[in-house]
Amino acid sequence: MSFSSFEFILFFPVTCVVYFLIPQHRIRNLWLLLASYFFYMSWNAKYAMLLFGITAFSYGWSRMMHHFGFLKSGAKRGAKGVLAFGVFVPVFLLFLFKYANFLIATVNGILRVTAGSRLDITVSLLLPVGISFYIFQNLSYVIDVYRGDVAPERNFIDYALYISFFPQLVAGPIELSKNFLAQFKYLHTFDYDRVKRGLFRMLWGYFLKLVIADRTGLIVDAVFGNTAVYPGAWQLLAALLFPLQIYTDFYGYSTIALGAGEVMGFTMTDNFRAPFLSESFADLWRRWHVSLYNWFRNYVYYPLGGNRKGTGRKYLNLLIVCALSGLWHGANWTFVVWGLLLGIFQVAEGLLKWNSESKHTGVRILRILLTYLLFAFCFVFFRAPDLGDALAVLASIGRDFGTPAAAGFFGTVISGRACAVLVIAALLLLVSDICKVRGVLLRDRILSGNRALAWTAAYALLLSVILLGVYGNGSGAFIYFIF
Repeated sequence: MSFSSFEFILFFPVTCVVYFLIPQHRIRNLWLLLASYFFYMSWNAKYAMLLFGITAFSYGWSRMMHHFGFLKSGAKRGAKGVLAFGVFVPVFLLFLFKYANFLIATVNGILRVTAGSRLDITVSLLLPVGISFYIFQNLSYVIDVYRGDVAPERNFIDYALYISFFPQLVAGPIELSKNFLAQFKYLHTFDYDRVKRGLFRMLWGYFLKLVIADRTGLIVDAVFGNTAVYPGAWQLLAALLFPLQIYTDFYGYSTIALGAGEVMGFTMTDNFRAPFLSESFADLWRRWHVSLYNWFRNYVYYPLGGNRKGTGRKYLNLLIVCALSGLWHGANWTFVVWGLLLGIFQVAEGLLKWNSESKHTGVRILRILLTYLLFAFCFVFFRAPDLGDALAVLASIGRDFGTPAAAGFFGTVISGRACAVLVIAALLLLVSDICKVRGVLLRDRILSGNRALAWTAAYALLLSVILLGVYGNGSGAFIYFIF
């Protein structure tokens, strides 16, 4: 059940109405848990067993660590081994479902070159939707309990709901237990203003997804889906547009998730903080997929030593984190290269002292544009099915720059009217991001001002989504669902 499906349009209001009609807090949480599992089972019912099993293991193992005193603060013998097993089981399941065939293919590639042989092994398992997200959330909880940052949760329903809460279950944000678990401990009453803000936020998310991301995808998918037909000029256009597509696609999902949670009284991490207004890769990295950045910072970068062990070690830790972040996105060397490139550019910026911001507007704009161009270069690897295809696209951009008739391209792939809609919508997003960077939240300004203006803006967004959204031909599917 996708956020953009008709089923969700029915599921969400029913879930919210019943939630607010139930007076008892514990029954409310049980209802939300059942609704969240129903939401997840709409993709594949049998994988709800995997979600439940991982949840039960992390809950029980953390309780066991606490009961027998295997906590870091207690300095008990064998505590690290107990933690390691609590981390190993979820990581192993993630590896089994997502990376086993990738490892086998990599080993076969090495054996083919060195010994002329191969392993005749295949793991035939369908990748469960959202597994990377909810396993990381389980891991953060187990580690936080070990560190003493949170107390072991006694109520299994609350913990299971923290893991499976349907707005953020399949594509985040990845919420840390110390920030989110406590929100299931108190009763959320119906608040008209909060519900209004949440619904408006959801509308903005649908606008980002259906009007911008899916319309941009018409161009990107057409070109990258048939690179042999389109010369370098169009491949360059697709490469420049793909970051916009994936940004508005994932930002749209996160915005809908945050809005849905806000309607029911829950606050979650804003995953995107105007990343394309960044003047450096380091700043963009902090603003892009914020919850994943926070996860790797807290549970990988800092334990590796962070920046406390010298400049060289700091940059090595950064490269390790970026490579793992790339691998987290998918079982393909293209994602590893994408992550490493992001890390290499950050290291280069650090060595060149590029991270400091300029006070001159013209220079700042040039830095923003350069950062975006390099980011788009990295995303060629993210988008390509394999390294060879990514290199072929880059070679075509640099070599074969012939330009076919624009009228033919825009007549068959996307209309001139659709392009005009895309440009106007992208400019609206740019205005919104500029306001966000300056600390001005347009949503709050609109909804707290004149009532006629608020209703006009809401209806304009709704009509834009209905009339200008892209529907059919696979549109509506969120890119990050595959991760």
